[in-house]
Amino acid sequence: MSRTRRHTVHRAPASVPGLHGSPGNPSRRAGALRSPPAGTTHNQHSGGSDHRGPASIPLGGSTSPMPCCRGQRKDTNMVETGFSSFDTMVDKANRLLKEIEQVFGWPKERRNQSYAALRGVLHALRDRLSVDETAQFGAQLPTLIRGIYYDGWKPAGTPVKMHREEFFARVRTEFPYAVEGGTEELVHKVLDVLKDHVSEGEWGDLKARMPKSLAAVLP
Repeated sequence: MSRTRRHTVHRAPASVPGLHGSPGNPSRRAGALRSPPAGTTHNQHSGGSDHRGPASIPLGGSTSPMPCCRGQRKDTNMVETGFSSFDTMVDKANRLLKEIEQVFGWPKERRNQSYAALRGVLHALRDRLSVDETAQFGAQLPTLIRGIYYDGWKPAGTPVKMHREEFFARVRTEFPYAVEGGTEELVHKVLDVLKDHVSEGEWGDLKARMPKSLAAVLP
């Protein structure tokens, strides 16, 4: 008795929804089933939307910050000193410079000019005083302004004998700008601002130590 052989028929799988190509084209189906490029999700590769959230949010439990976050923290640290006493010193120095600018009608953008005016007058005044007188007056100044006052000081060479015109010439060596009213007006206005930051008694002593020609310039 002969046996009847059964032949197995291999049918092509039904098309999968969402994949491009027809069931009768295996090569196109194979292309559709390829893995997406590295660094992309399946939804991104196929044109769909990715619902994982913004890329800046660490996934998989990673706690390492993104580059943008590291930069933001760095900027914040540069702005905030975390030391209120230092912030107060800076504020006092800026306030004094701003007062000089207001007297002359200078905008804030000319801060280098107000700084040069303050520095020139302070140094001329300091060099005209004795060591003890310099220390007494310097103790009255705001902390950062005191640093400007003592910068470059040579106590062994003081006091430098200066009268009115010599004093103005000393100021001009550190203030190379043209100003309305000339150097005398500059000196008078800067000293008028400084007067409000020094005790009345110390200011009176300062005028008493100056020769008459210079005492007349002090407000």
